[in-house]
Amino acid sequence: MNGIVLELQKEAMDKKADIESLLRKSYVIARKLKLPEFQEWIQCEQEGYGKKEVPEYRMIQGQLKALNPVRGWIPVVMDSAVAESAFTKTKLPNSVSELYDLYQNAESSMLVMNLPAERNKYVAKCCGFNTQFRLEFGKNQIYSILSRVKNNILDWALTLEESGIVGRDYSFSEEEKKIAQEKTEITNYITNFWGTATDVQMQQGNVDSLQDK
Repeated sequence: MNGIVLELQKEAMDKKADIESLLRKSYVIARKLKLPEFQEWIQCEQEGYGKKEVPEYRMIQGQLKALNPVRGWIPVVMDSAVAESAFTKTKLPNSVSELYDLYQNAESSMLVMNLPAERNKYVAKCCGFNTQFRLEFGKNQIYSILSRVKNNILDWALTLEESGIVGRDYSFSEEEKKIAQEKTEITNYITNFWGTATDVQMQQGNVDSLQDK
């Protein structure tokens, strides 16, 4: 029987592989190798990020629209690139199961995110008129997030193998555990998930505000 790390690699390359199953197997490996930061990342992907920092790969960009009483939803034109970036980009903190269900069940190629009350009030103040705002974006961006999670798992499993960690069945030798603790590219692996900070304050999307258009 192949080691669990090699099993994970094979499953992560399968287009039909269940992403939650991949996360569970990754959690088993991370816990047995005593890699708490990777365990925490897995749990955030499984349960949602809540108030924790959300990785850069979960950033989506859409079109900001305002509700016009006569014309319905109309595009909002920003007067600066900074404002456009701040109002049209957001990170999705939802669990992978929520994102997968949304992607699978969406009847349209576009999804809608209603702005939280405080953010809506702020956008209204900046735009100079009081109305309801929402962000519309392609559901392909949800697919990209899910695909990135799979790629992260695959790359992590390859990094373990390259370091001499493959396991035997579902166990690891003391030498493999030692390597996992000593190699910074393993212990600090999740630092790859966060990009360089920018001057623009990005907001997290409201978990309950995602819906099909």
